[in-house]
Amino acid sequence: MPGGSSGGAAAALAAGLTALELGSDIGASIRNPAHYCGVWGHKPTWGVVPMQGHQLPGVECADALDIAVVGPLARSAFDLSLAMDILANPLEAYGPAGWTPTRWRDRGTPPSRTRIAVMEDDACAPVDASVQQAIADLVSFLRSRGIEVDEQARPVDSREAYESYVWMLRAATGVRMDARAYADAQTLARTDVANDADYGVWIARAGTSSHQEWARHDQVRHKLVRQWATFFERFDLLICPTATTPAFEHNQNGQRWERMLDVNGKKQPSTNGLFWAGYSGLPGLPATAVPLAVSAQGLPIGAQIVGPAFGDPVCLRFAQWLETEYRAFVPPPGFDGPLVGANIEAAA
Repeated sequence: MPGGSSGGAAAALAAGLTALELGSDIGASIRNPAHYCGVWGHKPTWGVVPMQGHQLPGVECADALDIAVVGPLARSAFDLSLAMDILANPLEAYGPAGWTPTRWRDRGTPPSRTRIAVMEDDACAPVDASVQQAIADLVSFLRSRGIEVDEQARPVDSREAYESYVWMLRAATGVRMDARAYADAQTLARTDVANDADYGVWIARAGTSSHQEWARHDQVRHKLVRQWATFFERFDLLICPTATTPAFEHNQNGQRWERMLDVNGKKQPSTNGLFWAGYSGLPGLPATAVPLAVSAQGLPIGAQIVGPAFGDPVCLRFAQWLETEYRAFVPPPGFDGPLVGANIEAAA
């Protein structure tokens, strides 16, 4: 499976059917498909790309949807930057002082001076050895180029970040429930009070929560935002997994949290991977998904490059450098697209 919700976009890119796509990301819906399909994707800083036109019928403006962003997918990090030059138009209330689209490319830190933190794994969402190895190989490459890498530093408490992200995510998506589904969720939230580990109960509680409860998790988010800002005083970027495994077989049996993945010989609910989505998603940080390797089964493996708020150019410039120096697009078997080994910007 190519991931979702922008899985069709990523698959079309990898197959050479299109050269540029747009996706949305509230739960890694740009980053996961890029990772699974061996292409690039960029989740912008929240508010940098307006979401008008992306909303569903009956919704005045999708900008009001918490956490969610829209951004580009491509077969090249250079094309992501070209797309962001066009798309970026930050909401005035959220852009830093003096920020303008024309200054977009001026804010990238040269890769040779970039300070990198790396996470290869986390107890909240254990990562398959194949993904860990791909990131470890990247770390070896970075150090061989004289780049400062720290594999121990962590910006925030993982469990706190994960629980508040899931709550805020499901509070945001819960607004889409119809009256019957909302009533059922209220019943589940009241009756299954002891089952704190059940993801379905998390969804029910978050989707029907009071504003007071929402505000409690929003306070956690603001604390995390401050902690991330402090972290990025020491580092320019964080590199971490995009998902816990390479692409897995399509499975629609049961609820999402009942569908298990094999991670290092152990069963893991597929929803655990949301940890890696929310790590940068809840605080609204930019993250660029880049391909790194291919598994023993021939499946793409990627990682995400997370930057500080409004540090999208730093993420993108580093992704461009990796594409040039480490790994460019590798066509799947049978690919005969017109832009193999090139990109839109170069072709133009």
